[in-house]
Amino acid sequence: MHRGRAGAEALNRPVGVAHGASALGVAWLIACAIALLTGASAVVILIAVGLVAFVASLLSGWTAIRHISVDAVTTADLADAESPLTWHVHANGTRRAHAELRIAEAVVARGWVAPGSTLLSGSAPGRGVHTSVQVRLSSAGTLGIVWWRRRSTIGIEPLFVAPTAALEPAPHQRPAGHRGDNCVTSRATGRDEVDGVRSWREGDELTAVHWPATLRTGEFVVRQRLHDLEERWVVQARSRTGDSGLEAARARTTLEEGLAVGARVAVQVDAHEPTALRDRAAVLRWCAAFEAGEGPGGSRPH
Repeated sequence: MHRGRAGAEALNRPVGVAHGASALGVAWLIACAIALLTGASAVVILIAVGLVAFVASLLSGWTAIRHISVDAVTTADLADAESPLTWHVHANGTRRAHAELRIAEAVVARGWVAPGSTLLSGSAPGRGVHTSVQVRLSSAGTLGIVWWRRRSTIGIEPLFVAPTAALEPAPHQRPAGHRGDNCVTSRATGRDEVDGVRSWREGDELTAVHWPATLRTGEFVVRQRLHDLEERWVVQARSRTGDSGLEAARARTTLEEGLAVGARVAVQVDAHEPTALRDRAAVLRWCAAFEAGEGPGGSRPH
C-alpha cells in the first residue's frame, strides 16, 4: 500500500438538489398561489419558513463540505485493468461526505467517507501507470436539499495497471543458453533424468517417481530434475501498432508462459536490446508501462 499527498483543490460549488426537492419547490409555489388568492397569514408563514429552510440548506451544505478534506489516498501498486481493487481514503475534518474517486475520468470507487481512514471497494483503472487520483467530495449538509461539491487532485505512488492476458500469445525465441560446469536444478517438470534408487518420500507419487523404471525393477526409481542448459525466452513486441494495450496483453501471455515453465524471460521491442524481467511483478510493470497513452489500450501517467 502507498500513501499519496493532497494536491490543488477547486472551489466549493453547488451541483444540484436532492431527489424530492422539486416536489418541495412545487408545494412552495402552490402555497404562494394560495396566499395570493386568500391572503391567509398561516400560508404566508409557511412560505416564509420554506424560503428560510432553502437558504439554510444552502449554508448547511456549504459548511459541511468545508469541514472535511481528503489528505491522502492509499492503494496497491500492481493491478490488472478493471479488476477489483481496494482504496483507502484518509480524510480530515468533522463531517461525513460522499466521495468519488476518478482516474482519467473513469470512476474507480465511490462511497461515504468519515474523518479518519475509510475503505472503499472499487476497481482498477485502465492500463497504464497512474500517479494521481481526482477526489470529488459531495455533501448536502444536515437538511439534505442542496448538494455542494469540492474537487481535489491527490498524488499517489505509481499504480501499475497491466492489461488482461490475451488469448493469442506474442511470438518468442529461445536462444541457446550457456553451458555451465555443473548442472543446475530445473523448475520445469519433465526436464529430468533417472537418478537412481532411494527410499519413499511423501509427495513422490505426483512428480518424482519414474514409473516405467519403477515397474520394471520393482523398486522406486525417482527423477533428478537437472538440466545443463539454461532456458531463456525472448518475447517479441512491436511498437506503434495502433493498439499498444493489445500488444502488451499478447506479450504478457507469452512472458507468463515462460515463467511457468521455469525459463528466464526477456522482452524485445522491435530491434532494440532485450529487457530482462525476473518475475511476474516485473512482467506486469512492463506491460503497464509499454507505450502508455498510445492507442486505445493505453493511459498516460497522470
